[in-house]
Amino acid sequence: MLKRYALMKQNLSGLLQIGILEGYLMPETYFAIPGMDEEQIIEMMSNEFDKKITPDMHGKAKEMKVEFKDIVIMASIIEKEAIKPEEKPIISTVFKKA
Repeated sequence: MLKRYALMKQNLSGLLQIGILEGYLMPETYFAIPGMDEEQIIEMMSNEFDKKITPDMHGKAKEMKVEFKDIVIMASIIEKEAIKPEEKPIISTVFKKA
């Protein structure tokens, strides 16, 4: 079981409030089955995230000497801030220079 799933089981609502799952819940259209609990839905969303992440992405984070979780958080912020797709590289540059 991945570390974030173990953390999730400890206190789901608390984790959501403090943002530990920020960026790991892939925005997508999901088909939930009636009766699914929060943990099942979050696991489904997190599994979708895992499908999209490549070993190269982890390698790039190491190369940049940045923890992968920080990259995920930055990417999440960039997604929220950008109105148009072409704004994402500009916003990313601001983070790189900070």
